[in-house]
Amino acid sequence: MDVGCVVSNVTTVYNVGLALRGVPVTERSVTVSGAVAHPVTVTAPVGTPMEKLLVAAGGSQDECEYIIGGPLMGRVAENLADEVVTKTSGGLLAIPKGHRLLAQKRDDMHREATIARAVCCQCSLCTQMCPRNALGLNVQPHRIMRSLAYGGCALAGGDMNGVFSCCDCGICTYYACNFGLHPSKVMQAYKAGMMNRGVKAVKEVKYGVQDFDTIRLPAERLLQRLDLKQFDTDAPLSGTVDTDVVRIPLKMHVGAPCIPVVTEGTRVNKGDPIAEPDGLGARIHASIAGTVSRVDGRLIEIRK
Repeated sequence: MDVGCVVSNVTTVYNVGLALRGVPVTERSVTVSGAVAHPVTVTAPVGTPMEKLLVAAGGSQDECEYIIGGPLMGRVAENLADEVVTKTSGGLLAIPKGHRLLAQKRDDMHREATIARAVCCQCSLCTQMCPRNALGLNVQPHRIMRSLAYGGCALAGGDMNGVFSCCDCGICTYYACNFGLHPSKVMQAYKAGMMNRGVKAVKEVKYGVQDFDTIRLPAERLLQRLDLKQFDTDAPLSGTVDTDVVRIPLKMHVGAPCIPVVTEGTRVNKGDPIAEPDGLGARIHASIAGTVSRVDGRLIEIRK
């Protein structure tokens, strides 16, 4: 929307096609990869415990932690006990404990500021390789690092809309910075702080699109930099995961959590509405047929 272009992934386009026929989103295809016995892509009802997806991949081969999502934008989960498939789930990566990618994903702003003061030389490579900056959105991670190290938003260059335009792709953190700093995490921390203070961003294209040929990033080189090359293998589509229970989160979209329209004991069929948006958001539907066994402020549980 920022530059007059909409990019949709395959699952989104597929679900739009279903919506045109009146079919709600009740399932999600998720790739299970990393240190697992048999990497697979499986389709699961929304709310399926992630542990069942791991079983479908033959289990983890090492003592692992997990990245929910992709290696760059995903978040770390020490275990899968409370993790479920949502409408936005795309990947589950089993990463051996001690892997440096896990350490890179842990937030410690005090440590980050200390290291930034010590080693950030303002080379600006993070900004030069930023796709959003190349789109003309004036995203400048190196200025945010300078602000973190020495204090004062003025050192960020005065254009805080560039902070809001960061999409947290992680290229600056996981590829561009030669000192192991985490500009994308700092950008997200600044963004959250500004939003908490009521700052409203108006994203503006500041200049024309730059030459993308100069910042193209070879995927194979990125995998090597992340030490994930050994996990780069096919994950073939392997059917549907069956589950007797789903725990469907009430917040899977922008805006406030949805409001339940069912109570404990309600019988539902797959596709029945179970929660309505509170303003901005999308309706949530039952992903399996069964009985509602739990309703709270976070989720709706359904058992067959």
